[in-house]
Amino acid sequence: MATLFDQAYDSREEMLLALRNYAISQGYAITIIRSNPNRNVCIGCDRGGQYSDRINAAEGAKRRKTYGKWHIKVSNPYHNHELEDNMIAHPAARTITQEQRATIYHHLDENIPPRQIISLIKKSDPTILITPMDVYNLRKSFLREQLAGLWTVSDLREFMTSTFPSELALCVAEAAPILHRCLLRLGSFPYHNDPHPTLSLDVLRTGMIILLRLDRDNLLDPEIDEASLVFPDRLSTQQQLLLFQSMTEPQGTFVNPSRSAADDHHVGKALEIITYGNFKRNARFPTAVTQGPKYPPVEHFPSSNSTLTTGSIPVEDFRPLLRLMLLTQLYVAGIDPDNFTSLLSEIEAATDCLLTTFLKGEESSNAVSFTPFANALSKSVPNVFLGLPRLLGPLHSVKPFPSATPPSSLAVAQEMLKRLFTPSVKTQPPANGLIMNLPVLSRLSMILPQDFPIEAPEILYVSREVDMENLKSYLFKTSKARILLVSGKTGQVPAIFGVYIPIGCSPATLNKPSVIFQLAPIHRSIHQTGDLVPSKEPFVEDSACLTLALGDVTLVLRQGSMKGSLNAQFGDGTSQEVVVDAIEVLSFEGSFVCVNTFR
Repeated sequence: MATLFDQAYDSREEMLLALRNYAISQGYAITIIRSNPNRNVCIGCDRGGQYSDRINAAEGAKRRKTYGKWHIKVSNPYHNHELEDNMIAHPAARTITQEQRATIYHHLDENIPPRQIISLIKKSDPTILITPMDVYNLRKSFLREQLAGLWTVSDLREFMTSTFPSELALCVAEAAPILHRCLLRLGSFPYHNDPHPTLSLDVLRTGMIILLRLDRDNLLDPEIDEASLVFPDRLSTQQQLLLFQSMTEPQGTFVNPSRSAADDHHVGKALEIITYGNFKRNARFPTAVTQGPKYPPVEHFPSSNSTLTTGSIPVEDFRPLLRLMLLTQLYVAGIDPDNFTSLLSEIEAATDCLLTTFLKGEESSNAVSFTPFANALSKSVPNVFLGLPRLLGPLHSVKPFPSATPPSSLAVAQEMLKRLFTPSVKTQPPANGLIMNLPVLSRLSMILPQDFPIEAPEILYVSREVDMENLKSYLFKTSKARILLVSGKTGQVPAIFGVYIPIGCSPATLNKPSVIFQLAPIHRSIHQTGDLVPSKEPFVEDSACLTLALGDVTLVLRQGSMKGSLNAQFGDGTSQEVVVDAIEVLSFEGSFVCVNTFR
């Protein structure tokens, strides 16, 4: 009968396993003394001496690969110690296979104690030699491997800053905590209100799909109305709620004693998605499918608490995100964040104004609650998160890397990402006016229809005082889309108001999708959603006055002995009087530029 020393082995691993099992059965353990994996390996007893040379090993077996097979050659069969009956004290004898390691990792992931794991392993392999300390060491290895696949706040911060210019690194870094929390909670869908403790790659992938809406409304049903034609990416009520919940600080496990269908909305959507693909195709007849087992009803699962709105978003987290959205807003129009590096003070002021729309009536609050959050997304800044693809696109984009060879260093990889995620279409930033600049343009982009060519303004009229005759001639002589900007001071506080007049629309009758807005000292916008509200005919009634009305807001611009004034009247009975110091009329015409990060 052939022994293991007479056999030829197809692989190095097969031969090592056979030799280890033989050694243990004889009362000793072996260890690799020196190895050349593709040619030969010198093996010795774990209590043996030192390896001396390739020809005369002090003690052990040398295996040489010939003709594609591995063979065992014994150089010294003698031992300088008694053979043992119990080999568990030998670490070399306590070697486990990859399959056994995977099984132990699985049990560790289920928090099973080490001694119980040993009992479970020995049921399938009674001959295995393993101690509780071995399992503890494997647990350390398991935790290290787990952490290697996790994204911490620092990891996300480092990745995002690598795709931005160094001047904007602080702006990006300060938004990392809320974005990490948002991705972690969305990645835990439908249980985002009781999220995973760590952001693994799978959780990150799911969070990306939901946050960037890469599922194209398969997850949450859009609300079909007329506004969707003007703001196609405007968040629905369900999407606003999900986004708000993902940004709030976790409140711990919430148990609703009287759950309703609305409370289970998200877990119901998750069941719909997995049920849709719950079938198996016939390998020979692909059109023939076999339906999988039926899933339990929604009530069988824990509630997703989908209607939960009691949380809040800390302002210290939310403000950096708004600032970052201002920097990335124009990327979709071909204007990269690099253009803002010299405008950081203006961005800070614009962020403070923008934040007020999320704190309506709660300006002194240190947190954003759901009602003003939803109102802001519905009425004031429907496009506020349009810059997210620029921020997170490098994590998902299908753009190919310029080389198949991995980058030689982190610095090289970061520089590659910066080059890769510059806009595919470069747009020259418009020149500054008395009022217009890039931060103002970003905020207008958050307000105006998405197909508006915001990146190509033409300044028709500029003045530091109200000259009504010239102003009206420029406002009424063209049918192009126009924006009227008026700046000044109310008391000692700077103020900016404006009106968006769509193409083919007269200022005398502001129709859809006209907008009246205020950019300073607070941010608000009023969109035309109801019946037309006619303005006073400026030429007929008063040659020194221009009245523009929309919804429950009326702007009255007057020419005076000094520079002129603007009176803003709001539906809640309040009003503001502004001493004008600058007026601009901008015209917009051109092809709509849209940079798609994922193409």
